Amino acid sequence: MFEDILGKVCQVAWERKSTDFLESFKPNQIRSKLWLVDNILKIQQNFKNVAVLGSWNSILLYELMKDNVENWHFHDKDSKCHWDRQRYFEINNMPQNYTEFHGDVVSLFSKSSFVEQYDLIINPSCEHMDDIRSGPGPLYALTSNNYTAVKEHINTIEHEEDLAIKNNINDIRYKGTIQIEKPVPYERYCVVGYA
Repeated sequence: MFEDILGKVCQVAWERKSTDFLESFKPNQIRSKLWLVDNILKIQQNFKNVAVLGSWNSILLYELMKDNVENWHFHDKDSKCHWDRQRYFEINNMPQNYTEFHGDVVSLFSKSSFVEQYDLIINPSCEHMDDIRSGPGPLYALTSNNYTAVKEHINTIEHEEDLAIKNNINDIRYKGTIQIEKPVPYERYCVVGYA
C-alpha cells in the first residue's frame, strides 16, 4: 500500500519543487494517522459521510480510509491545503470523491443541526484550534498533543482524558497515548467516541 502512496506523493512533490507538501508524510505523521485510523476502524468499518476538520491536505488519511468512506468533506481555513489535495488527485488521475470547505470549523461544527449529517467527524488537529463540543449522532475521532514549542499549537493538552472532557466525548470507545521522540519528545493523544 505505501509503495502506491509514495509514488503518488512523489508525483506532486516533483511538480511543486517544494518540500512543504511532504511535511504531511513525515514518519510521525504516518505513525499518528495509522494509529488514528486503526482505532476508528476497530469501532466501525464503513462510513457514508465523513468530515475532516483542520484537514491540512488529508491525503494520508484519505489513502488509509478510502475503501471505508463513501463521501469525504475536508474543512480547513488554509486554502493552500485544498490546492495540494486537488493537485494530488489531478496528477494521479484519481476521481474527486470529496468536497472541500474553506472557513472557520469551530463555529460551523458547534451547531448540532450541522453535525447530524455526518456519521464520522475526524479532527486530527485539535491542538491548532479552540475546542469544539461534540454533538449527538456521529462518531468523533480526535487527536491532540502536548507539544507547546510550535506557536500554532494554541490548545495543547496533557492527557487523553482532557481531550475527551474538553470536546464533550462521554461515550469513549478508545483513548490512548503514543510517545513521539523527534524533533523533541512529546506525547500525542487520541480519543474516539460519541457525545
